[in-house]
Amino acid sequence: MKILVTGATGFIGRQLIKSLVDAGHSTSILTRRGVHQDLDDLKRTLRVNHVFDWDPTARPSRIPGIENTDAIIHLAGEPVIGLWTSRKRVSISESRILGTNHLIETLEASNTAPQVFISASAVGYYGDRGQETLTEESSKGFGYLTDVCEGWEQAARGAERLGARVTTLRLGLVFGSTGGSLVPLIKVTNLGLGGALGSGAQWWPWIHIDDVLNCIGHLLNEPFEGPLNLVSREPLQQRELMARLGKIMGRPSFMPVPRFILTSLLGEMATEFLNSRRVTSVRMEKANYDLQFPFFNEAIYDILQKKPSSPIAVS
Repeated sequence: MKILVTGATGFIGRQLIKSLVDAGHSTSILTRRGVHQDLDDLKRTLRVNHVFDWDPTARPSRIPGIENTDAIIHLAGEPVIGLWTSRKRVSISESRILGTNHLIETLEASNTAPQVFISASAVGYYGDRGQETLTEESSKGFGYLTDVCEGWEQAARGAERLGARVTTLRLGLVFGSTGGSLVPLIKVTNLGLGGALGSGAQWWPWIHIDDVLNCIGHLLNEPFEGPLNLVSREPLQQRELMARLGKIMGRPSFMPVPRFILTSLLGEMATEFLNSRRVTSVRMEKANYDLQFPFFNEAIYDILQKKPSSPIAVS
């Protein structure tokens, strides 16, 4: 397939590019020259067919060379991690909502009508929901990131007017060895600080990076559309997740971080660590995708390349 990817230089994007290229797809990327001055060097590094200069917040214009694209995989977005200053909030929102709208308008200007449009989203769509079990059929929550996710997905559905089959991936915490959410958790666990954040009772949905990559590859040819919670079968409460990680790593995990300390350090962004989202998927079966790592312990052992001293406990 001829595939165009945005957000190709991020944690998920770089590994996705490698998997697509290794699978023999003709892969190109859209990226900002202001971030990557030497686009030819980036092309060689990622082994892609083309690198196109694209500013997601600028008025759309025709990009020669992206015609006849079979699929678009849209991952671009300002990282959420960091203090949510007014400027940061605008960047988080515009890079996703305005950027997606501009991407689709750019494709229209280039006379490109992909068959498939796969867009990232996040479980932040559901807001803070306590002990409630959440599926793709659950309602949107309340809050800043829920509004961003809703606008992001609505913008992605604009690809339907190009004739595309649109899927929005509501990603949980993505775990891998080279980036994503697990790396900082490993660092604090190594320091013996892997305890509860706030009450520790908040639910954290997660997903192994291999399942993200494999599922995206699967969805390129699977007749599936609409939202998909890309999460494991085992969401865990934060304190339980950290306790299991500490046990696997052979490190203590009892040092709590009170809510007020987290809030004083991170401001409003602290809510993302304290919000509870007990997210599962009822549409994974409809998508005909079988998780490679449905349970936490086996996922962590794989990522850390450790062998369990006893059979891996799954539930």
